[in-house]
Order: sequence, then C-alpha cells, then structure tokens
Amino acid sequence: MATAGTSITSARILVVEDEPIIALDLERTFVDAGAYVVGPAYTLLEALAFPRKEAIDVAILDVRL
Repeated sequence: MATAGTSITSARILVVEDEPIIALDLERTFVDAGAYVVGPAYTLLEALAFPRKEAIDVAILDVRL
C-alpha cells in the first residue's frame, strides 16, 4: 500500500492493454508523473517477454487479457 509522500518517479512500469488508445493514455499519465514505461504490450504473450528483456517494478494489466 502506498503511503503519504510515496512517488512513482523513476519507477519502471509495464503497461499491458489491448486497446491502443487506452495504453497510450496510461503511458502518457505515468510518464508525466515521472515514471519510465516499459512497453506498452498489447497481448499477454508480448507482456511475458518484457521481464526477460528489462527489469520492471510494477505491471498494470488489463483485466480482460
């Protein structure tokens, strides 16, 4: 659970979303907050390949994938 003063600055976030507009909106939101976005990935198979290539701190997953 996040506590007061917790920041996502420099966090590496994997965005997994099959809708490109939503994925890009999430990416922009996280980048504006100072995070580094890994991806986005548009399929589960694509997402599973990311941790092998790059370290990630957090993953945001579309529930329908």
